[in-house]
Amino acid sequence: MDSTRSVMIEFLTRPDCSVCDDGWSTVSRWSRILRLDVDQRDITDDPSAAGYVERIPVVLVDGRPVLEGRWTSWDAARALWRARRRTKRDIEA
Repeated sequence: MDSTRSVMIEFLTRPDCSVCDDGWSTVSRWSRILRLDVDQRDITDDPSAAGYVERIPVVLVDGRPVLEGRWTSWDAARALWRARRRTKRDIEA
């Protein structure tokens, strides 16, 4: 039985949000470098994400927010690197 698991990373966004566009560009670039899958989710299509409306863009790792609002490229790199390390630890365990 395979006991490995990967972390679930989600990018919460909404239409016509320039901060979201910039954030997605940064997160997608770092996710390619770190070889991570990130799902992009439009919060306007998801009533369960209503609590994030004032905080977007938001990056969730296993359902927990790790980035909210404006952040730098290095903030995104650090958050995604930590997510990658969690995945690697899980695989090696």
